[in-house]
Amino acid sequence: RRIAGMLESRLDEVGFRCASGLTVVSSFDEAFARKCGYKDSNKLLSIENPLPDQWLNRACDNKPKTPVIGFVGSWIPRKGSELVIEIINLVYQDRPDIKWIIAGIGPEGKKQIADHTAIDTGDVYESVGKKKLEELYSRMSLLLCLSSYESFGLVCAEAMSFGCTLIATSVGFMYGLKDGREYVAIDRQKPDGIADLLVSLAGKPGVSWNIARNGYKRVQSLQWSVAAERLESFYMSLIVER
Repeated sequence: RRIAGMLESRLDEVGFRCASGLTVVSSFDEAFARKCGYKDSNKLLSIENPLPDQWLNRACDNKPKTPVIGFVGSWIPRKGSELVIEIINLVYQDRPDIKWIIAGIGPEGKKQIADHTAIDTGDVYESVGKKKLEELYSRMSLLLCLSSYESFGLVCAEAMSFGCTLIATSVGFMYGLKDGREYVAIDRQKPDGIADLLVSLAGKPGVSWNIARNGYKRVQSLQWSVAAERLESFYMSLIVER
């Protein structure tokens, strides 16, 4: 298995270096590709992942939301499954009144939340469809992302389009955001600090809402038409060069 993994990694490297061009979906991956020297600037394109058209330019409340913290993601270590319970319990110690919405974590995640926290599990979902997810985003005021790696992090951009304040690690899409203005960056090695930050922002709805509004404006550029036009232009430039 170890040898197979090494071979797969080497094949990825060959593909990245030998392809005519390389397209990535965030400045985070673009920076990595540049560091590795996979492609020259004219053969490397970063296109941020678009959002559904109906989620863009949607009407958002012009007032702060009631504090509700959201977490949406698979129940795996990379997404922060080992940290969610600890942070929930730390926040609960200070603010047991704060509500949580947790979705997409599967049966094991839901069981762990039920067994090891005191929060209401009425808003803990193993999986949700698109329509239900829209409803949940609309009710959240803060979205917590604890990922150690994201190529993009679609959940974060989706939540921002619904006026949520993003609290996240600086990976994927978040790598290119302005800390303290469009989102708030966190260090996943410091769960105490993350919990304190969540409690603080929950108690300062005006501050949180200002960040949410800037984040909302930032994601309006994530349009399919723009992405398709840029990708077509990039491919055409590679064809002409050949």
